[in-house]
Amino acid sequence: MRNLHDLGYFERQMLIDRVGRAIAKAPGWQVETNSNILESTNPRLRSYANLASVVIEEIEAYTAEIGEEENDSIN
Repeated sequence: MRNLHDLGYFERQMLIDRVGRAIAKAPGWQVETNSNILESTNPRLRSYANLASVVIEEIEAYTAEIGEEENDSIN
């Protein structure tokens, strides 16, 4: 499994799009499979993309903290 911190720009954008779609589908929204919610003009879809970005940033921060704790406990 690749580390979130090792994702390239386009991989990160694809992850944000995927998580944003999952957030949109949770309350029952239908999202076109061909569209990219990061480029959507729909304000609700844009908000889902922004939420996805925040979620991924929080996960990255959490995994970085855990990694630092593990390194501290090893030393």
